[in-house]
Amino acid sequence: MESKPGIVWICVILLTFIATGCMPSSSPSKSVQPPAGTKSQDIMQEWTEQQTKYTPVLDKYPPGPIPVPTLPVSPVPKPTPKPKGERHETNKPSLPVQKQSDKAGKRSGKQSAQQKKLSLGELRRKYAETFILSGPSRQKNIALTFDDGPDRHFTVQVLDILKKYRVHATFYLVGNKAKANPDIVKRIVKEGHTVGNHSYSHPLLTKMSLRQFQQQVESAEQILLNLTGYLPKCFRPPYGAINEEQLVWAASKNYLVTNWDIDSLDWKGLSSEQVLTNIWSHRHPGAIVLQHCGAGNANHDLSGSVKALPQLIEKLAAEGYRFVTVPELLNIPSSR
Repeated sequence: MESKPGIVWICVILLTFIATGCMPSSSPSKSVQPPAGTKSQDIMQEWTEQQTKYTPVLDKYPPGPIPVPTLPVSPVPKPTPKPKGERHETNKPSLPVQKQSDKAGKRSGKQSAQQKKLSLGELRRKYAETFILSGPSRQKNIALTFDDGPDRHFTVQVLDILKKYRVHATFYLVGNKAKANPDIVKRIVKEGHTVGNHSYSHPLLTKMSLRQFQQQVESAEQILLNLTGYLPKCFRPPYGAINEEQLVWAASKNYLVTNWDIDSLDWKGLSSEQVLTNIWSHRHPGAIVLQHCGAGNANHDLSGSVKALPQLIEKLAAEGYRFVTVPELLNIPSSR
C-alpha cells in the first residue's frame, strides 16, 4: 500500500508533460514537490489549485500585432469652384482703386503747391543765411540802396549828392537799363559804389517759371559783368518778391538775396518830408534803406527822394551813423 502514492505521483508528472506539450513550464512558479506521505487526493487538489492560480496571462492578450492608436486626420477642404465667366487675378488688390479724373488731379496739384508756398517772412526764417533784410547791429552802420537805375535823370542827381558827401551806396541795376546807359554804370563803379543784380527787365519774378527767372538773372549779370568787371554777389528781386524754388537756385549760384528793412516808399511820388520821415522814424544800426534812382515810367516822380537825400545824410551822420555798402555791412565780397 505504501507504493501506490509513488505510482500516482509518476502518473501526475506524465500527465503534466502531456498537458504542457512536453515542454517545461515558463511560468515563474516554482516546481511543487508533494511531501512524503501525502495522500493522492490531497496532491491532486493542491496541484489543481496551483494550476488555477498560475493561469497564463496570454488569454487576455491574444497573439498577433498590438494595435497602435492613431491620431484622427482632419479632412482637407475642397476648393470652392470658380463661377464661370469670372476672371480671377492673383495680384488683384483687395480693395477697389478709385481713379482720379485729370481735372481732379490738377486741382490736387495746385492745392498742394499752394500749401507749400511760403511767405517772404517764412522764407526769411527758413533761409536766414541766404535771404537778408538787414545787417548786424553791433556797430552804428547803415546802408543806403537805390533801385531801378540807371537813368540819365534821377541816377545822375543821386550820384552827384553822394559824391558831395563822400558817401558810398549800393545800386541795384536793371539789365536792360544798364545796357542802355553803360557810361553811368561805369561812373557808379568808378566813384566807389557797389552794384547789385536787379533782374534784366524788372518783372514780377514769382509769376515766372524757374527757367524764366534764371534767364532774367543770368542776362542781367552778363551785362553787369561786361560793364563792371565782376559778377555781383548781391541780388534783389523786383518788388522784393521771390519764391522758394528761385531762392534755392540763387543760393546755389552763390548769390545773396538782399532785400531791405526800411522802405522810403518814394516810388509813390512822396514829398521830401514824407520820404525823410519814413526813413528817419525807422532808423537803427544795421539797417538797409530802400530808395529809387530810376523811374519806371514817365509819370514816376522821384524828385521827393532826391531832395530828401542831403538832409537824410546830414541827420544820420550827426547821430554817429557810418554809411557803408551792403557787402561792407554784411562783411561779404562784392563779387561772386
